[in-house]
Amino acid sequence: GFEIIISEDEPAQFSEKEDKSVKALASSIKNKTGKETDFILKHGASDIRHFNVFGFPGVVFGPIGEGLHSDNEWVNIESLTTYFEILEDFILSLNEK
Repeated sequence: GFEIIISEDEPAQFSEKEDKSVKALASSIKNKTGKETDFILKHGASDIRHFNVFGFPGVVFGPIGEGLHSDNEWVNIESLTTYFEILEDFILSLNEK
């Protein structure tokens, strides 16, 4: 006794880990943390899908924390410095190419 109406039909987010920008970000993460990047697939959505349709890759990453968009959301303040350093290294590396 009900009808389903699809109001939007958008593709899922997907970026190749071999993309040059994705590889550059992974390199910046290793430069600043000494750790290799784990590439994982997860359910969910982000605004990256809007950029993917125009050929721009994107990833989801950030400082250490949990509980995104919940009453128990938290972030490790010290990890914000590392996050900034990763982004700075990444942006500067793009300028070198």
